[in-house]
This record gives sequence, structure tokens and C-alpha cells, in this order.
Amino acid sequence: MEVDFLLIGKGLTGQIKRYDYPRDKLRVTELTVESANEPVIVRPVLVFDVIQHKFDGKTYAVAIGASTDSVQINALIDRLKPQPIPESLLMKGDPYEQK
Repeated sequence: MEVDFLLIGKGLTGQIKRYDYPRDKLRVTELTVESANEPVIVRPVLVFDVIQHKFDGKTYAVAIGASTDSVQINALIDRLKPQPIPESLLMKGDPYEQK
């Protein structure tokens, strides 16, 4: 299921992208439009670590590509309003204890 990922770092801070969840890494490529007469510029794939971040009673998918802290993450969530991860996708308790 696709969820909103809040991107932080690598020139993409504050962007929200939708990708399948769950995942522990997020690979982002930038789409660009260029002239057919110009040489092709190869854009690198940007790799982000994915974390779950709790804010205001909800859990959000955050893709981290730079040093950050919860104050910055909370401020971005509050300002940008990404959709939280649906409760149905969040595991309850320790998966090794579930039967």
C-alpha cells in the first residue's frame, strides 16, 4: 500500500512522495525534462533511510538523508501535513511474541 513519505536531506527536504510501505530504504530519482540537443545528464539515485516518527498521536513515514532531529521533523509534519501511516500497516507489539 502506498503512503506519504516526508523527505529530509539531499536537496529534497520538505517534499512528500508516495511509495509502497513498509520499507527500510527509499531510493529516489529526480525526473527532469531536458533539451534533445543537449548531452544527457545522468542523475544519481538518492538513498534515504526510512523511520517511523510519532507526532500528535499519529505515526508518519519519514525518509532521512541528512542529520536531523525530532524538532525539525515535527515542524515539517505540522507545516506540510503528510498523511500518517494507516493503523492497519503498523505492527502491534513485538512480532516475535505474536502467535
